Amino acid sequence: MMKYVWFFLFTVVLLMSCAEDIYVKPPMTLPGTYDGTYKLVRDAGTPSEKDSFNIIVVWIFTDSNTYSYTVNRDNQDPDAIDVCGVVKGKWNVVEQRLILDSLAEATSDYECDKTLIPKGSFGFVQESDEGIVRMVQDSLISEVQQLRTITLTKQSEE
Repeated sequence: MMKYVWFFLFTVVLLMSCAEDIYVKPPMTLPGTYDGTYKLVRDAGTPSEKDSFNIIVVWIFTDSNTYSYTVNRDNQDPDAIDVCGVVKGKWNVVEQRLILDSLAEATSDYECDKTLIPKGSFGFVQESDEGIVRMVQDSLISEVQQLRTITLTKQSEE
């Protein structure tokens, strides 16, 4: 009987000593301002029907579940001339997916293609140590495979 008491005490002491050694960082919160890229690859099945663009964006997620992004036109891929300059919408996280609403508003001082606005359900990963968010959406629209990848790095809060 005494060895059970010693075993119990040994286990409690061991667990208590380990608890101080473990530091678990809290998950990064999504709201904030990010710098990043938005890449779209469209593939209709043949090399001549494949195109892509990569644009630089400043993306803001708010605590009230709205977002906006602004395209940096100074360093923009020449193939992305139709991408809307400023987009605003609503976001939400549902079952480990980031949802960007389909009613996003776009404004630009030039004619833009609103079909290029990222919307719908995205798989996403937050890398809290680096403040990185990656959002990926692979979809088939009118027989064209579209892969949207948005990679964002949180701006420092200085």
